[in-house]
Amino acid sequence: MSDLIILETPKDNDYINKTIIGISGSVIAEDVFIKASVNNGAFENVFVEADNTFAHKLIGSIGKNEIVIHAIDLYGNENVIKRIVSIDLDYPILSSVLITPNPVGPRQKIKIYLVATDDEKQTLYRKIGFELGRYKALRV
Repeated sequence: MSDLIILETPKDNDYINKTIIGISGSVIAEDVFIKASVNNGAFENVFVEADNTFAHKLIGSIGKNEIVIHAIDLYGNENVIKRIVSIDLDYPILSSVLITPNPVGPRQKIKIYLVATDDEKQTLYRKIGFELGRYKALRV
């Protein structure tokens, strides 16, 4: 039997900065019933919309959280998906900024790279682009 649900979020090993964990996705057929739990807690029923999509919120705790989504159809076919979601409420610490090219000329496109780390020393990279003179944000 193929999977009964397609889980879009959360992705396995996601890191988030809030205690609310959103789960969302879709079922492959009508009459699929879903329930979800976090950290071996009580299962909560998940409402499936008429268009076969679902969205639900669970409350997690700081650190690693195991999310279990259980689906069953009218024929007794079951599908269980487990995901790990880590919650970290600490703000990252900016460790360096790099602007290229440097020096910058008038109306020249620049890229700004920010490097930040969290308390677990995992490096987070953010990239932002600007066009100097018009200050129009660019996609990079």
